[in-house]
Amino acid sequence: MTTAAETGTPAPAAAAPQSILSFELTPADALAWVRRSPSVRRSDRIAIGGGLIAGLALLNFASGHLANALPQLHSTAVALILVALPALIVALVRRHSHRAQAAEIVARPTAAEVHLWTKRLALHRADQAAPLVLGAKSLRAVVQTRAHVFLAGAKGVVIVPATAFADATAMADFARHWQALL
Repeated sequence: MTTAAETGTPAPAAAAPQSILSFELTPADALAWVRRSPSVRRSDRIAIGGGLIAGLALLNFASGHLANALPQLHSTAVALILVALPALIVALVRRHSHRAQAAEIVARPTAAEVHLWTKRLALHRADQAAPLVLGAKSLRAVVQTRAHVFLAGAKGVVIVPATAFADATAMADFARHWQALL
């Protein structure tokens, strides 16, 4: 049996994409995804809830052990500060964590293209050797905001900013198409 290379005929090419979206992907785009990611939002709620519980424990400790030294602890304002302080610290730490996660996804602005087929897409980035390919079966979530469409799969996320689309209608149609494939 002879191969295409042996006969001098070109090998059949993969089907060309039906369309290509070109855009610049920035760390701000990645940060927008991190803030909207269902798993991150869930862990944020758990962390802030834990901070509030820690604040209640701090209030309980302070009122029980420091009541003689700090009689003003019984004021409502001080009580609210003691309850909110750990949750505020958790929120600030989570914000820093979000920025670090976004930097892992997109470290610096880079040129990107999304090659589209009916049930598959491939994100080609200038800063990565291999494209991220998502098929309809591997798609886990489609999230649309005013500024982005996020397509999350088991292998990663495809972030498409609004600047990649001709108008808001094209962006909505794109999101609706992929949402229908879930």
